Amino acid sequence: MRIRISSRRSRKNAIHVGTAYAEQTGEKLADRDTSEWWVEEEDAVAWLKYLTPASAGLSIRTGQLGGKWIDTFGGVICVIDPTPEMVRIVEGAQPEYVIVSRHPAAVAFIHEEMPEAASAPVMESVSADDVRGKIVIGNVPLSLAAVAEKVIAVEFDGVPPRGAEYGVEEMRAAGARLTAYRVAMVVA
Repeated sequence: MRIRISSRRSRKNAIHVGTAYAEQTGEKLADRDTSEWWVEEEDAVAWLKYLTPASAGLSIRTGQLGGKWIDTFGGVICVIDPTPEMVRIVEGAQPEYVIVSRHPAAVAFIHEEMPEAASAPVMESVSADDVRGKIVIGNVPLSLAAVAEKVIAVEFDGVPPRGAEYGVEEMRAAGARLTAYRVAMVVA
């Protein structure tokens, strides 16, 4: 997903902040002859984590039509339509996780791979209300993934263990890994 970043003051200010952004992410924004650019979401998130609210004057604004943006450097640069993760970074809030699995080994694997989710509730089945706006770790139907902030799925490089109950070692032997996705519902 690409995120739009814009200078609301001048190209000079855009170059100044673009240079700071480039130092953090390695992307060469300062060379561009523009006061607006698109960046990869993970780069924008990394940049916001690099900035501190006090030094960058980070604040969340809501437009008259309901759109949001993040002001940085006192409104010199803004992130248009930030993701919930970006808003959470600026507000200093912690992500809300929920683990969805019926398999004790999968839950143990998730806890080992993502210790920050160790206190997350573990549920065998969930509804849209259970996952809405949260980071879901586990495998859920696409209709539920679409209302979650993101889904971190348990995937395998090889053939996943099936049948009898399996352990974390069997999962690792089958190439278990966690992969993050953002799912959006579209009209066909």
